[in-house]
Amino acid sequence: MSSGTNQRIDKQHVLRLYRSHDRNVLLIGDRGRCYFQPLLVISIISFVIIGAVAGHIVQSLQFTLVSINGLVAFSGIMVADSIVVIDLINRRIEFLAPLQEALLDAVTPRCRAVLPTSVITIGGMLPILLKSSR
Repeated sequence: MSSGTNQRIDKQHVLRLYRSHDRNVLLIGDRGRCYFQPLLVISIISFVIIGAVAGHIVQSLQFTLVSINGLVAFSGIMVADSIVVIDLINRRIEFLAPLQEALLDAVTPRCRAVLPTSVITIGGMLPILLKSSR
């Protein structure tokens, strides 16, 4: 990471990010009277961050502003997909489907939509990732 003041991320920024997530969980949970589902949605962001950090470590890459922009974009995609899946699960449970059946019915169509899109996106980004700057 660059040592410039505009690009530096310190502990205070990370703490603010997590506090904003806590507030979002409380606001969403208070609206629906359920705190578990918003917590699931927001926890997706942590998995995205862990994956991005692991990927950067494995490939010996530094975090740059482009990396952070990609992280934010991917987090948004994952949050949107998780909201759709949770909504589908809730709809199936409303129609008195057992939980396991509701989970399978909600996840299967989303995987069919997300997997090809992800493979195509990764394939398109590989040349950029593998390009060596000289």
